[in-house]
Formats: sequence, C-alpha cells, structure tokens
Amino acid sequence: MERLFFVSHLWRIFQGGRRNIYQVFCAFCRSVLLWLITYERYEGIGKGNIYGD
Repeated sequence: MERLFFVSHLWRIFQGGRRNIYQVFCAFCRSVLLWLITYERYEGIGKGNIYGD
C-alpha cells in the first residue's frame, strides 16, 4: 500500500514538472525524507521506548 502510494506520488511529480529536473529532484528528496521519518517513527513505536519518553 505504502509503496503504491509512493510510486503514484512520484508519477504525479514526473508528469507535473518533467521539464524542471531540479524541482523533480527536490520533490523526490522530500518524499524520501518524509518516508524515512515516518518509517523511523513507526519502528520506534514497534520497538518501544526508543526516544527516552
């Protein structure tokens, strides 16, 4: 499900600004960072008290 959303999001970026490589690259980096942050947060919830609450 997550991967499908990620791919469709990328496809939308490529269709929207295919001429502007820089814009596409920035959007891609932002998506990867957001995904990593979300994944880390979920991993933290799964493993328990990782942030020292």
